[in-house]
Amino acid sequence: MVACTAAFPAAGTAATARLAIGDLEDHRAAIAEGFPLLPALLALGLAGDVDGLEERLALVEDGVRRRGAIALGLCVLLCTRAALDLHEGAIDGALAHASAAAEVSAESQFSVPRAQSLVLLAAALRERGDLHAAELALADRPPDAAGGMWAAAARGERAALALARGDAATATQEALAAGDLADRIGVVNPVIAPWRSVAARALKACGEDDRAAALSTELLAHARAFGTSAAIGSALRVHALVLDELELLEQAERTLAGARARLEHARALIDLGAALRRDGRRVRARDPLFAGMDQARRCGSPPLVERALTELRAAGARPRTVVRSGLDALTPSELRIAQHAARGHTNREIAAELFVTKATVETHLRSVFRKLDVSARAELGERLAGSTTSFPP
Repeated sequence: MVACTAAFPAAGTAATARLAIGDLEDHRAAIAEGFPLLPALLALGLAGDVDGLEERLALVEDGVRRRGAIALGLCVLLCTRAALDLHEGAIDGALAHASAAAEVSAESQFSVPRAQSLVLLAAALRERGDLHAAELALADRPPDAAGGMWAAAARGERAALALARGDAATATQEALAAGDLADRIGVVNPVIAPWRSVAARALKACGEDDRAAALSTELLAHARAFGTSAAIGSALRVHALVLDELELLEQAERTLAGARARLEHARALIDLGAALRRDGRRVRARDPLFAGMDQARRCGSPPLVERALTELRAAGARPRTVVRSGLDALTPSELRIAQHAARGHTNREIAAELFVTKATVETHLRSVFRKLDVSARAELGERLAGSTTSFPP
């Protein structure tokens, strides 16, 4: 994890993580002794080495349940899943896992997992466009220590929220403060501490082009040092926006097309389409805008979908209404809960299985019934027959 935070090459970071977790029996023994090795699994995911990763996470979950390590072990596992979901652009999954972690940590005395869960929850809520709820999540955090990873992450999230509200001055201040905290502990990898991305865009909005360019150049250097397509493509996108360079945006989109960071790719597609539209190439702008809108919808980011729609209309297109009914309209969380309900599980059983509240299950099911136009659980099986995604019973 130190290698990952310091932006050492991803291949070496992943190799070290693989040595740490060993084979399945090694890992199972470590879990039984109370060492689930979650930092190594997180490093693997961020480094893009995901082969067998879901199996390892499931192994940890099984071990945590067997040991009864709910307050700490389960909370950190859920936070790890939320962080990986955010990295990959699975916003609904991130929201579900972070919410569950926040519920678990609320009853414990462990301040670090509590802070971790609420920062991740705020990030997922921000991506969904619920800025007020994100601010409330951050406000519920325990008091910061003098420094540390999650103190830096909290300042970085405050910066991202300020930028989302259009307050570039506050975003700059908070992002630079996050950078000071991150630098003290050697966290330079933008995949983990994206404060330079926020600060560069905020400085650009404030008219401080030179400072913005200097930060985006640093951002790109650290991303290239780590070496994943997700890191490099994301940094290229920010650098292109700061420099107003269309060719760099095209390069960023191509780089992210092969990465697992689907939401970042959606942003690059929409930024590219918007840049083409501003350049007078309205017809050419439509393809990346349509592709970006579809990907943003699949990732679960309504603000990004709305931005794509606005740009498409400005480009002279007449986009159809975003899908709001049928199987395609179900979020991953809704689909998972619907499949449990279709198997005859009660709301209480589903809540216990997925580590969410009964009220959360009820809210999701109401949405499922509306989107699938059903009135009873008995009808769910037939309606879900066309789903290509399944979850363990």
